[in-house]
Amino acid sequence: MKRPYKQPLVLFVALAAVGLTAADGEGQRRRGGAGPASPMVERALRLGDEIGLSQDQRIELESLRLSILAERQTAAAQLMALRSEVQAGIREPEAMRQEMEALREAAETERDSRRDQVQEILTEEQRDQLQELGRRRGNRGRSFQGQGQRRGPWSGRGRARWNQGSM
Repeated sequence: MKRPYKQPLVLFVALAAVGLTAADGEGQRRRGGAGPASPMVERALRLGDEIGLSQDQRIELESLRLSILAERQTAAAQLMALRSEVQAGIREPEAMRQEMEALREAAETERDSRRDQVQEILTEEQRDQLQELGRRRGNRGRSFQGQGQRRGPWSGRGRARWNQGSM
């Protein structure tokens, strides 16, 4: 006998996990960390109606997004453990560098694999539409100009002028 509450329960657990990891992702972004799970996956989900994603494709992409988040959390925990070991004198800095390089290479390979998975989920037409929508929208809301710069007398040359008394 099928249990009608099983599917909504799985969906609820998945959404709860997303909520918990999204808060962590926001903190990482503010601290300059890893940021969002995968820009291509998130963009495809966000523009799903415009590129005509089926329900099955949405489910596959959401599953992929959640697995990316889980992998990033695992990698972040590994890096924290490595740094802690170096600070405690348990591990030599050179050994840490080598292990971090291995982790970086593994992450790069995984990223390429994830990109291929997204390519397999989307049709060629959807991939083209997603690319075109990205070009048309540009980096709306994302301005890299002046990133890290603030306005006012306490930033840049303003502070120097304030110290000289010319303000």
